[in-house]
Amino acid sequence: MVFAATGRPPFGDDNIAAVSYRILSAEPDLSAIPEPLRDVVRRCLAKDPAQRPTANEVLLRLLNRSDPSPAEALEQGRAVARGVATVDLGDGPTTLPSLPRRKVLTGVGAMTAALAASSAMLWYRLTSDDTPATLAAEAPSSATPTATRAAASGAFPPPDNPQELAAAIDAALAVTPSATFEFDGGFTQSDWSVSAEGRLYHDSVERRETAFDMVIHYPPAEQDLGPEQMIIANGAGYALQRRNAKFTLDPEEKKLPSYARAAHMVVAMSSIQAILELLLATNRVRRKDRTYTGGVPVREDTHELVVRYLRDWGGASGYVNYRLTVDEHDLPKQWRVGWRMPYGDGSVLESFFTTRYREWRGDRKISPPR
Repeated sequence: MVFAATGRPPFGDDNIAAVSYRILSAEPDLSAIPEPLRDVVRRCLAKDPAQRPTANEVLLRLLNRSDPSPAEALEQGRAVARGVATVDLGDGPTTLPSLPRRKVLTGVGAMTAALAASSAMLWYRLTSDDTPATLAAEAPSSATPTATRAAASGAFPPPDNPQELAAAIDAALAVTPSATFEFDGGFTQSDWSVSAEGRLYHDSVERRETAFDMVIHYPPAEQDLGPEQMIIANGAGYALQRRNAKFTLDPEEKKLPSYARAAHMVVAMSSIQAILELLLATNRVRRKDRTYTGGVPVREDTHELVVRYLRDWGGASGYVNYRLTVDEHDLPKQWRVGWRMPYGDGSVLESFFTTRYREWRGDRKISPPR
């Protein structure tokens, strides 16, 4: 019905994941539909199924009728669709009848009612005096300021639980999968610290992993190695200044050179799949505006990328907490992971890893070097 009247769907048509999220969490864009159609369509798109009218109720509303027989309503709807009849709107503002829900027409009757309703709505649209530009500038009369701003900017209200947040991030990344990032982190119980910067690309459709094209800076003890460019793609790493030396990203691999261990830290702590996995492993998060905090214990039976990486360093002990800030489009801005591990003398060692993301965009994929 919305498409018939405006030429575009009510929740956009850019990406299946993003559209699905809007259907679940956002209000439809009905600004280009004039009243009284807007109220009818809004009811049809209500989140609560009990609030949606039947096809016959919609037809009666569009025909400005109270409750004629189903056959009479269908016949008038067909006449409007053929253009041989019009809807009597009267001299003043149209007052559509408020009808209780009842048993919907069945079989061919229900289909005819739906098609007739769409045709009647299209008749309203074509005979309106408002131009498309004027209609597009109008906001729905019952829309809240927040909903109106969200529709205009593409922003959505912040999700409230970790599962909704993970789904929102995944949907947003399907549209803008690439970003510039900076990473810094290390272990307090050793001199192993790493920093990196570059570009990442998260494939949320096929491989469902994050690829990197980055420059890594090694810890002080490894300064003789110097900064080094690396590519992480298709489940493997490549050290470009070492003739594209290929190395594994398998967390079980123990005999890795220093440059590969540095890349492991960046991938484990700053990749998008690490964020999504920890969110999905969290029972609940605390939210302040668009910043979320949560945590999970380090156990032998956990499979999250972050936990597997830390477990290889210190065994199954301690817990991971995190703080994630997302922007108004549900894209990560800052991701800080903390690892607290009990030590033998009763103290607790703390290690921190921070990643900042900016300039999210639809960019080319990152591929292995040729």
